Amino acid sequence: NEHLENSLREHYLWYESLENYNDPYDGRYRLKNPTTKDYECFLYKQGLSLPPNEINKTFEHFVEELTKTIEEVKTKSRVCCFSALQDNILMWSHYAENHTGVCLVFDYMKDVNSFSMILPITYTNTYREYNYVDDNTGTIHQILATKSLDWAYEKEYRSIKEPNIENETELNNKVPFIPSALTEIIFGCKVDPIKKKNIIEQIHKCNTSENFVKVNNLILETFGGNLGASIPITPRDEVSKSRE
Repeated sequence: NEHLENSLREHYLWYESLENYNDPYDGRYRLKNPTTKDYECFLYKQGLSLPPNEINKTFEHFVEELTKTIEEVKTKSRVCCFSALQDNILMWSHYAENHTGVCLVFDYMKDVNSFSMILPITYTNTYREYNYVDDNTGTIHQILATKSLDWAYEKEYRSIKEPNIENETELNNKVPFIPSALTEIIFGCKVDPIKKKNIIEQIHKCNTSENFVKVNNLILETFGGNLGASIPITPRDEVSKSRE
């Protein structure tokens, strides 16, 4: 579609808020109820100290601000999802418009800046309890990278961009990537030939001798109904064939 062509032409990935994802339980969590002792430890880590009477007075406000901060960071963070798989039938059905879309393959080591924070998803049947006071950064990462066990078949990884709460700058949904990090594009078994031709032409325009993107087809095996290996296609040959 238009978004894919723009992404390939301008070399960016779209990062979205968890609020717009398809699982309403994504990002849910339980917080360990902090104690006044936790509060004291938190102040100590910030290089602050309060007398006991002031700690008791400000503790309730501290708990409210704690929850508010977590929700703000979680809401303003942006996430892009990846998978260790490229041949899962359910994922092609759910995320590639019933096998009419594509799978983009990246080598994250070729762009460590864009993929600086990429985490494997933890799958669980219960909401985990987090201690934000002890590990505020780790808590946010775990919240953003935890899903229900029902999704375990996806073998998902997430690239996470966190906001700077202090300057209140809104994160851009478009995150650029180095072109060489895109190493392969796999077309679904029901992709429209004309759309496929347009995408291959777009890839060909962006390709250089130093940056060659493999173009493959995903096919169904004749026996067993399993997904077979990708069949390599040379972009120049494919474009010429589609014009015949």
